[in-house]
This record gives sequence, structure tokens and C-alpha cells, in this order.
Amino acid sequence: MASEQKITIQDALTAGAQKLRSAGLEQSRFEAEVLLAAMMHQERLYFLMHPEIPLSSEQIRAFANAIKRRSAHEPSAMITGHREFMGLDFDVNAHVLIPRPDTENIVETALAWISKRSRPEVLDLCCGSGAIGIALKNCCPNIQLWLSDISKEALAIAKSNAQKHHIEAQLILGDLFEGLLPGQRFDMIVTNPPYIPTDEIADLSPDIKNYEPRVALDGGEDGYDFYKRLFASVHDHLKEQGYLVLECGWNQADTLIDMAHSFSHIERIYDLAGFARGLVCGK
Repeated sequence: MASEQKITIQDALTAGAQKLRSAGLEQSRFEAEVLLAAMMHQERLYFLMHPEIPLSSEQIRAFANAIKRRSAHEPSAMITGHREFMGLDFDVNAHVLIPRPDTENIVETALAWISKRSRPEVLDLCCGSGAIGIALKNCCPNIQLWLSDISKEALAIAKSNAQKHHIEAQLILGDLFEGLLPGQRFDMIVTNPPYIPTDEIADLSPDIKNYEPRVALDGGEDGYDFYKRLFASVHDHLKEQGYLVLECGWNQADTLIDMAHSFSHIERIYDLAGFARGLVCGK
């Protein structure tokens, strides 16, 4: 990409993929296509149909900058400002976790338990981008939704995403159950909290540890700080026959089941690799 003259889509993708491959990134061609698609505001299929189309100087500069950032292991979602989740496009930035495919299992499980209730009240705790709660209400419009987070910057993104998808939601700024009305209870509380042990954060991939918010990752010395506080008071905020649905690390489910001993019904939520990555806890 040394010259800005007559650089075609195919030229740019080939050069961009090579730079990403040199940076040790897998799926370099795919990632280059994702970045160029975002810069051009086009679908990736457009590249297959029109590989010979030349790029403008502005497009070349934007794509080169995106490749440079991705080569430094900044996540593509942070560069483009978007990530697809449950068929919806979510805005993301450095203040929120990037929604991940594994979390879709949490949403689908929550839907199975809550969708038959009439106007159920649902709290998305540690909502971040709002992906879980917004996806739930998008699939089950009769849900009455609350989005809560300790970070005002994250809550601003959640608000933006709710408006983007025409989802009505109440926003709560606070830690754990701070900000709720006295005696307020929910049919379901769903959460993807920080659960990575502090000492393990340094071992995460650069894409995560250098770019995603530590407050959304760091679960304390053993990874269970938030869960301990959650289980100490969650019954005060669930209705009778209410459910707690949570995400956890691949090796945390058994310990969390012990913490959830006061619930009458507990089920594991498994990912595609067969690891228990979440729980459903019923009163």
C-alpha cells in the first residue's frame, strides 16, 4: 500500500492480510475483509463481486490505519466500533467487553426459562454494552428490562444500543444492586460479571488484557469476588420462582453450585466445547 494510485480492493486486501499474518494473527484474510468492509461501509460479499474497484485516497488511509491498529492486537470490534451478537449489531468501545459467541448460550437459556411468563421483569446486571438484556428483549418483547452497570461510560453505550434497536429499558448506575428501588424484585437476573482471577489477567491474549476494561474482567484474587457478593444478597432481589442466570469461567461451575446451595433448582449451561460456562439457579 505504498502508492495511493490505482490500489484496488484486491490489492488492499492482499497487502492488509499479509501485514496481519506477519503480526501473527490467524484468519488474516478474513480480518482484513472485516476491516475494509467497515471502512467502505459495505458487506464482505461486495469484495467478491468487485475486486477490481479502486479505492479512494481516504479509504486507503483509513484501511491502512485499521490494519496498523489490528497488527498491534487491538480487537477488530474496537477498531470498527461494532460487534454482531444474537443477530444484532452492537456499538462497542474501550469501556465495554466485546460480546462473545459463548454468551449467546446464556441468552438462549434465559429465553427458555423466561419467555412463557407474562411481562417478566428482567435485570441485566453488569450489562456493559447491554448485549444480553437487549438481545433478550428483542427476542421476547414482553420483557420489562433494566440495564445496570458500575461504569457510567458502559451504561452510556448500553443506552445507545437500546435506542439503536428500539428497546425500552430502565438504566441503573451502581455497583451490584445499588440504585434499585427499595424492595424491587425481578423475575430474572442475568449477569456476565468479572470472573477472571487477578493473577491470570497477565496471561490473557493482548487483544483482551490491553484493550478491554479491567473492571469487567478482574474477579479478584480467586475470581469469585463478585459472585460472593451476588449470592449474599440476590434472594432479596428475586421474586418467588425467580431465576438467576449467570456466566462463569470454564472451571468455576462446581464452586458456584456450592455458593448457590440456597436455590432449589440449579442447572449448568454448556458451551460448544462441553465446558460448563454458566448456571441457571431457580428459587
